[in-house]
Amino acid sequence: FDAPDRHAYNAVFAAWAESGAFNATQKIEDLYNAMTAAGGLRPEDMNWEHAMRACRTSKADPSKAKAVLEFVQGSGIATTARMWEDLLACYVAAAEKGKAKAGAEGGDAAPAAYGDDAEMALGTMVAAGFQPSRKEVNSAIRCRVVEGTAHSLGRAISLLLEIHNAYGRDGVAERPIVRDVADGLVGIVARDGDGAAEAQGHLVELTGKCILGEDFTERTSFGDDAKERGEDAGFCVRCLADGNLLQDAKAVLTHCVAAGLTAARSVGACTALLEAELRAATGAGGSGSPLPAAELVLQLIEAVYHPGVDEERRGRGLAGRGTVDKFFQGMRDFHATNTGEAAKVEDALFAIASQGLDHAARGAGLRALGAQAADSLLRLLQGQSGSVAAARKAEEAQGKFAELLLTQRRGGGDRAYNAAARNNETIVQNWASSGADDAPEQAERALREQLQRGEPVGERAYSAVIKAWEKSERPEAPHQVRVILDLMRERPPQPNPDPHMATLGSAMRCWARSGRPDAAEYVEALLHEALRLHATDVNEINFTYALNAWAKHPHARGGAPDGRWQRALAIFNLMQSRGVEITQISMDALMRCCLAVPSTAAIEEGVKIIDAMRQHGLAPEASTFGALIRAQALIRGPDTAERIEVLLQKCVESGVTPDAVSVHHCVKAWSQKGSSAAVAEKCEFWVNYMLQHALAPNATTWNCAINAFANAQTPASASKCEELALRMHGESGIPANEVTWSTVVKAWDKAHRQGDAAAPLRAEACLEHLTRYLKSAEYQSTASGDPKVRERLLVPYNMGIRMWAHAPAPDAPDHAHKIVAWMQEAMLPLSTRIWNSLILTWAQREGRADAAEKAAEAFRQMKASGGAPDSQTYDNVIRAFARAPNVEATSLGEAVEIFRELCAGARAHPPTCHVIAEMFKLVNRVLRRDGERRRTFAGHILEAVQNSIRDGGVASIDGRGWDPMLRNLARIVSSEAEAEDMLANAGITAIACRDRDSVGGNGRKRGSMDGGHYGPSNGGGGPKRQHQ
Repeated sequence: FDAPDRHAYNAVFAAWAESGAFNATQKIEDLYNAMTAAGGLRPEDMNWEHAMRACRTSKADPSKAKAVLEFVQGSGIATTARMWEDLLACYVAAAEKGKAKAGAEGGDAAPAAYGDDAEMALGTMVAAGFQPSRKEVNSAIRCRVVEGTAHSLGRAISLLLEIHNAYGRDGVAERPIVRDVADGLVGIVARDGDGAAEAQGHLVELTGKCILGEDFTERTSFGDDAKERGEDAGFCVRCLADGNLLQDAKAVLTHCVAAGLTAARSVGACTALLEAELRAATGAGGSGSPLPAAELVLQLIEAVYHPGVDEERRGRGLAGRGTVDKFFQGMRDFHATNTGEAAKVEDALFAIASQGLDHAARGAGLRALGAQAADSLLRLLQGQSGSVAAARKAEEAQGKFAELLLTQRRGGGDRAYNAAARNNETIVQNWASSGADDAPEQAERALREQLQRGEPVGERAYSAVIKAWEKSERPEAPHQVRVILDLMRERPPQPNPDPHMATLGSAMRCWARSGRPDAAEYVEALLHEALRLHATDVNEINFTYALNAWAKHPHARGGAPDGRWQRALAIFNLMQSRGVEITQISMDALMRCCLAVPSTAAIEEGVKIIDAMRQHGLAPEASTFGALIRAQALIRGPDTAERIEVLLQKCVESGVTPDAVSVHHCVKAWSQKGSSAAVAEKCEFWVNYMLQHALAPNATTWNCAINAFANAQTPASASKCEELALRMHGESGIPANEVTWSTVVKAWDKAHRQGDAAAPLRAEACLEHLTRYLKSAEYQSTASGDPKVRERLLVPYNMGIRMWAHAPAPDAPDHAHKIVAWMQEAMLPLSTRIWNSLILTWAQREGRADAAEKAAEAFRQMKASGGAPDSQTYDNVIRAFARAPNVEATSLGEAVEIFRELCAGARAHPPTCHVIAEMFKLVNRVLRRDGERRRTFAGHILEAVQNSIRDGGVASIDGRGWDPMLRNLARIVSSEAEAEDMLANAGITAIACRDRDSVGGNGRKRGSMDGGHYGPSNGGGGPKRQHQ
């Protein structure tokens, strides 16, 4: 056959070029070699566009296309624009293929870069005499976009600007390539890595120069291009916002609003702006506050929902649904965690919701946004408690936005109904938990107003009102709870008409603790209603309410004929029959019901309850035994202490350590049992038990034990009392108080009466402790101003002074004066008894020459301090004169004056036969050598007595000193008969009561005058009772 000519070869080259086969370039190369080898055909005979086309369609490596082009140029063959177009297309295909491969393999490997090759190809094309078209430059831009670096994208923008310079902007047509460049730059900013700042700079350049144009901000009218330019501007807003250039984005949107470019206010642009504001708040260095985003929302509302914006846009949402939801969720979260900014969040939501009220004129999209803001506001206010302001704000918001919410939810079915009910519940709940004094009334008012308006009210609203009344603990609370429950049954809530278990529980708790006569029956009725409606939800707490109500019933008593105890047992049996778990709480409630009125029968029933607890696998606690012991302590009887101890032993044998109160009751009961040593030992045993088991006995417990030893009157009782007082502080850390040391002094006083010579000194040491305690800040902070309390504090000091008065020690008065000084330091008043005891101390010192003088000095100090001397005072002073070792005439004169003073106040303090006897004795001692003067002085004494009987109205005097008086007078007149006549003439014989067992009129019992021990009237014994 004939050899193929160049047309045949070019036809085959064209077929392979359009085939797109992977081996098209190889086939063309083989045919070209065959063509030139046959001879007669040269390279210029081949159409090289087919070779370049084959490289493009087969997606061959760009190096092959470049080699073909270089061969053509090297052979002196002219290139064509199509060949350059195919070369750039090869670069784009290779770049995208490399990007896809890198994405499939993962990792950080970057795809092969062809941007520089593409730009070099453009330069070579120009050098070859060809002007690159938009399509060819776009191929180079595409290579740069695929590379994805900030530098490459910057080069892409430069190429785009070169196109604009050469051919001008191509608006809509070039949007895809512009979008690709912008998305690449935004991606770099989002990754926040190297080149982020450079990418932001390129974004500004892209939007300002390539898209909007440098004259954009100077123009205020765009004519027919307004829609297109508005869309471009909206795209720029989105790009800048996505690139975290928030202020630049806002500036573009602001100019668009001013220029009337409504198309710029797209959902995408608003979404990007809001997302950028939220990112700025939560990102690094952000304040975390969504309040700037709230301000942006208000600005966007003004921009979007504007009469100049088309109706279709105003009918749509402000921004994307997810972004708007994120904004409102951010507002709620910020409100919950930043209480200081809570009011600002509420105000911002209130402002946004208020914009929604104008939705009829501004668009349906604004209605949805306002309703969502109102709903968020109400949810925030619902979460607040203890605030009257929040309750008022919630009610104001509900009143203002109710129509908006209902309009938005209309047609929403149960979901819309439930949302409205939830908002109404918010109002009631906020008032219920506001902490206001009238919170229950306000909550009930809000509930009734909602019912009156016919608005949906949920069960929680009723429950909130009931709980508010229950928490108030007012006397009228039970009645109001009952009223609300009746209202709930009359106007049942939707969708659940029955009272919730928590609601019934609150009502039961309120009535159970009210103590009303009808509480037990009503609580039991509520319990049965709960069992009917919520059988599986009734627990032991609800049964406990019923048991406690019966325990507080006015007529409740264990095993009483009226059957109250049997009603409580019936509730307990019902609890068991329904399989409700028997717990310690329910058993304790049953115990309280049993012991509501303590009795022996109740105690026996209580013991049975403890046995029943063990049958249910419950270990009785200390509080359970404690309830029994407290009830037993209230049953006073001769065997109370023994019964309490038996219960304590049961507790200990059960492996339970009793509580401190229970052991205290045992100690107290034993301390009141009697005055035996066995009783005192019992008290000490249980105090030691408390210490061993870390039960911390208090001051009262210690004092009970100390008082038991003080009453025991054994030789070692006083020492034991003092030992316990010191242990009280050393082992319990409790300072011994005034009761403690008073009791110990009383014990030493009894020991002194029984002949313990060391008693006065030990009592004095205890009084020093007592004085130190009375001066302490602890006592001063709790000291009572009651005069009776202060009067009782004088008793132990008086005991100490009286002990020294009857002690044989020569320095006894010095000790007595020391005790008086302590009293003055403790700011205690010096009573008549204290002065009497002090003067008696001197009167008993017969061996001291200054005894009479000191006694008289104390007497004068007593009167100067406002003290009121009584018969005992005069008795002690005159005795001091009569027993002085070196008595003189001056002493007699002073004694006579004191005696006359006594007789002058005879109505209040009549002279006794002992005092008269001491006066006669003193006359005998001073005037023993002058019989006439003795008789004269005796007459003066009798005359003073006679005047007191006649003028003072004395009806009787203590006559137990009759014999010494008669004997001493007989020595003066030397005749017993004459002495009897003188006493009869003075009227003494007629009124002297000489009965030793009773004293009539103004007579007083008193002790012996011979220096022995004294009776109670001379020192007053210990405290009348053990006070706490």
